[in-house]
Amino acid sequence: MHSMVAAVHHYDPQLQLMVFDHGKGAGWRSDYVGGAAVRNPTHGANLSRRYWRADNVSVMQLAARFGLPNRAVTAVREAKAVLDVSGGDSFSDIYGARRFAQITVPKRLALATKTRLILLPQTYGPFRLPETRREAKRLVAGAAQAWARDEDSHAALLELMGEDADPAVHRRGVDMAFALEVHDAPAEVLEPLAARRREGRILVGLNVSGLTYNDPDASALFGFRLDYRQLIHRFMDELLADDRVVVLLVPHVDTTMPESDRLAASAVIETLPPHLRARVAVTPAGLDQCQVKGVIAAMDWFMGTRMHSTIAGLSTQTPTATVAYSLKARGVFASCDAADQVADARQLDLEQAMDVLRQSFATRADVRARLAVSVPPVRARAASQLTELLDVAMSAPARH
Repeated sequence: MHSMVAAVHHYDPQLQLMVFDHGKGAGWRSDYVGGAAVRNPTHGANLSRRYWRADNVSVMQLAARFGLPNRAVTAVREAKAVLDVSGGDSFSDIYGARRFAQITVPKRLALATKTRLILLPQTYGPFRLPETRREAKRLVAGAAQAWARDEDSHAALLELMGEDADPAVHRRGVDMAFALEVHDAPAEVLEPLAARRREGRILVGLNVSGLTYNDPDASALFGFRLDYRQLIHRFMDELLADDRVVVLLVPHVDTTMPESDRLAASAVIETLPPHLRARVAVTPAGLDQCQVKGVIAAMDWFMGTRMHSTIAGLSTQTPTATVAYSLKARGVFASCDAADQVADARQLDLEQAMDVLRQSFATRADVRARLAVSVPPVRARAASQLTELLDVAMSAPARH
């Protein structure tokens, strides 16, 4: 989201976004762009039984359909365009019916109010159910443009649209997080890392996904061939067997919900014997996404499961591997000539995945040199595509 806010601000500082979030009611969001605060209004969009609330998505859809008064719907109707990113990878039914319903609300509102819909670079699918696939195709067909964030995602988009695919509309781009600014984390975070490096330590960053670690049924839900918790525990043991290694656990979804990476990080530390815990730390709460990216950039090697944590690594040319739980990872890594750094938990067993991670860590210097060549063009594309799609958003009156 920050990348889009920054892109809009650089495109025209007078433009304002209304940011739909999952909070309650109206509010304000502040983003630091180029060292200055940029404020935009926010509005909740929630699935709930509180039908008296204006931020209830069912109420919003009824208001759009029948022309009833609703602040959020009015904002959509009067907007030049709706820019929709679906969280990057949530335009799918693999996360359940509730998530699919919530992620499609902005798209439905745009089409209902005849406001231009632009689907920002993202992953399309997988869609396991015929009804969600039909709805996804309907929504994409109504978009003025639909961008995919890598070659694999673009292939999935074209396959979804079939004979209706249009190269001028259904575009291939890169993930917007490649354009995310890097900000320094507070000194209390960076100085201990610098001190460890002066001691000759190897700094390893690790993102453990709460989505796949905290839920004992996650392996079955995502069709894993391995036990994700067991993989994390074994790999931590191997890393810490080298006295030079220190591990920084980097939560990327930092909430108190069951999917929290911070809860997962705490649980991982609890499994370690006391003598090893001195070489393991967790990034403090309160860092924004740009500061987290700065921390990851300070690592000698990084491994993550959350897609955007790994993009923070790749985009800063930090040797990065991933334990993947969906098709989205391979395409993004392939765009950086790093597809061999993907351990796909759906395709590999425990030992095979361990081998991928071992090899990645052992060859981190070579991977860094490879990323120094492959990443700059991807970052340039991330910036240019935002200008292209904003040109489309602003080029003509909204469709009323």
